[in-house]
Amino acid sequence: MKMKKQIAYCGINCLGCEAYIATKNNDDKLRKETAKKWSEKLNFVFEWEKLNCDGGCLNPKGKVMVYCQSCLIRKCAQG
Repeated sequence: MKMKKQIAYCGINCLGCEAYIATKNNDDKLRKETAKKWSEKLNFVFEWEKLNCDGGCLNPKGKVMVYCQSCLIRKCAQG
């Protein structure tokens, strides 16, 4: 059985993204763990309370994280 995909403009599979999963499951523990991990890895402060995404980069009315709002790939793809 193939895994479903929802590919963001940058190439990330949203369905495997920790922020997307935490949002869909309303999982604050996963939000906190992900914010800590991403903050260390990407040298960008992720506030766990704002780590919400429902694939919004593909849907203009959806939730988009602050980090993704400034994504140049996303801006280019949206024209």
